[in-house]
Amino acid sequence: MVIGIGGGNYQSVHLLIDFLLFYLEISLKNEKYIITNYYFEKVKMMETHVDQWYMNILPVIIRENGFLTQSEHIKLVEWKMHQGKFRPSLLKYAKDLDPDDVKRVTREALLSPDAYTLIKIYSTLKGVGIATASALCAAKFPHMPFMSDELLAQVFPPPYKFKYTKKEYEACVAFVHEKMKLA
Repeated sequence: MVIGIGGGNYQSVHLLIDFLLFYLEISLKNEKYIITNYYFEKVKMMETHVDQWYMNILPVIIRENGFLTQSEHIKLVEWKMHQGKFRPSLLKYAKDLDPDDVKRVTREALLSPDAYTLIKIYSTLKGVGIATASALCAAKFPHMPFMSDELLAQVFPPPYKFKYTKKEYEACVAFVHEKMKLA
């Protein structure tokens, strides 16, 4: 496409280019705004749905079935991923697990009488660390907290670097239980 501008006047060409760049910048900003709003609305809807599943359905699954299926394990990992730092490899690990292994390990973990044994057993699945295991633990034992990044930041203020260890989880549990006594 050729655009004719008044007799090869460079100033006119520069004005046209500046106008086109300005128009393009506004168009891109509007498009980015629309895409961003759409994305946040979708994420917000998903968070609400996954939160409802975690709070209302997962405890029933634990009580009635005594194990998680692979799809339920994946939903738990999705819920956990919405609670803090996004770690996409966790979801890949969850999807790659053998469904029979998930059922066997979660059954064994959920049969354990105490929270720390549940965490130790559930953490044997690839991609399940103490934070994800604490999510299942909190669903079974309501007095036990989920080891979220926000909770860790309350217990270990910056510049502390989290290592997601049992010792850190025990400190989180002590912190939450102490706060519950004060309430």
